[in-house]
Amino acid sequence: ESVLVKSATRTSSPTLPSWKLQPNPVSELLYIHLEKAGTNVQVLFRNAQGQVVTSINSSSNPVEISVAQLPSGLYWAELWQDGAFLGSRKVVVAK
Repeated sequence: ESVLVKSATRTSSPTLPSWKLQPNPVSELLYIHLEKAGTNVQVLFRNAQGQVVTSINSSSNPVEISVAQLPSGLYWAELWQDGAFLGSRKVVVAK
């Protein structure tokens, strides 16, 4: 048997804005550097159990987050823009 394919479509995933965290590990201030300046974003900072411990709305670039009040451990920074999830990054808080 044979199969004839006349046309094929390709799906592609949307291109998400690039962002990075510095420094990591962090002890006092964490900076999130965004690809596009002036973009309104929300950052959710979650502990290892998934609970939100800090939430920040910002349009500055870089976004500055104080982690001084958090105990040492593993956290996740989630980045959101207009209700769209832009990704998450692992963050180590070390005192």
